[in-house]
Amino acid sequence: MKIYCFLFCCALQLLKGDVPLAHNGHISVNGTPYSGSGSFKFSIVDQNESILWNHDESLTSEPTGAISLNVNNGFYSVFLGDSNISGMSALPASALRNTDKAYLKIWFDEGDGTFEQIGSSMALGASPFALISELSRGSPEIENRLTALENKLGDNLTTLENKITSLEQIVSTQRNEITSIQQIISTQAYQVTSLEQIVSNIPPSAIDPILLAEVGYTKFPNRELNGLSLPGVNFTKANFKEARITSANLISATMDEVKLSNATIRDSNLSGTTLKLSDLSRASLYNVNLNKTDASGSTFARVDGNMTNLSQAKLDLSDFTRASFVDSNFTQSNFSGSTMGMASFIHCNFEDGTLTNLDAVEANFSDSNFTNAVVSGNLTKSRFQRCDFKNTNFSGSNFTDADLTDALHFDPSVHTGVIYSNTTLPDGTIRTD
Repeated sequence: MKIYCFLFCCALQLLKGDVPLAHNGHISVNGTPYSGSGSFKFSIVDQNESILWNHDESLTSEPTGAISLNVNNGFYSVFLGDSNISGMSALPASALRNTDKAYLKIWFDEGDGTFEQIGSSMALGASPFALISELSRGSPEIENRLTALENKLGDNLTTLENKITSLEQIVSTQRNEITSIQQIISTQAYQVTSLEQIVSNIPPSAIDPILLAEVGYTKFPNRELNGLSLPGVNFTKANFKEARITSANLISATMDEVKLSNATIRDSNLSGTTLKLSDLSRASLYNVNLNKTDASGSTFARVDGNMTNLSQAKLDLSDFTRASFVDSNFTQSNFSGSTMGMASFIHCNFEDGTLTNLDAVEANFSDSNFTNAVVSGNLTKSRFQRCDFKNTNFSGSNFTDADLTDALHFDPSVHTGVIYSNTTLPDGTIRTD
């Protein structure tokens, strides 16, 4: 049995108590995405292969017990250390507190009773675990980093701190007379430089972008964001143009009207995120979990997506012009009224999806699954070679010059209001009504 797995893992609840890790992955068996119930084992070790945590509290190099998880088209997810899951032991913060590096090991059994380790040990993001260590042990690392930042800002920042101190004294003694901090700064002729101005005058490498995000800063164009873990954060109208985002945990984040053009997002979890009216044009999405994302009215023009999970997503009225998606999951997603001109969706899953009123001229859907989907709109010159149309409803579609060669389960007689003009049917014949 050959298993290939593309994984990402993001930390949650980093500061105290137990530390569940939100883990998402993809399983392929002999090159085919696996679906069904599978048995998993999980272990976290340090760089010397010493066991920090086994999911079943065992101390053996391979856990003795196993956890059963559902896998859908290769995709699965689990919270490591969630004791509410049968067979899963809690993951205490102390297990990760005294190590600089930690690695995740995974074993999988598709049902034949044989467990195989998936690939090599996967390094967990350094930034989240460093933050656990610093905050939970009360070490001076954070203060050292802030001190280094203050040194780089120099005399301007020192002057700013003195003025802020004076401002605090005024607020404490004349609170009833103060209407706003801005008025005090204006009347005292304070020249307080904004956080944005400060950041723009120093090298990007001088400030940890994760710390900036935690204090509400939202402009990260052309920045490296590795291990960003801010579930539920509000990034409305944030700027991530050309940013490189890796191993991020932005579950249930609010990211409406966000600029992500030319950004690269890899191995990250954005499930439940709202991305309405956002710009993802020319972005690269690799192994990104966007399950249940609301991206209505957003721009995906020329996006390059691979192994991306957009199941149950709201993608209505969105622009997918010239986008390219491969091996991606759009199960139960809604594309109503979207534009897909010259887009490419190769070997993608649209099962149970809603793709009505499309403008999909010259789109390529080859080798994709449309089981139980509802499809309508302008499909002129689109390609559907080798697609699976089991129980698909194409009523109201325009198949002018479309190519359905070798498509499965396609019966022209069951669809109403369909335009056939120079249409290549699955058996290779040409139909024009």
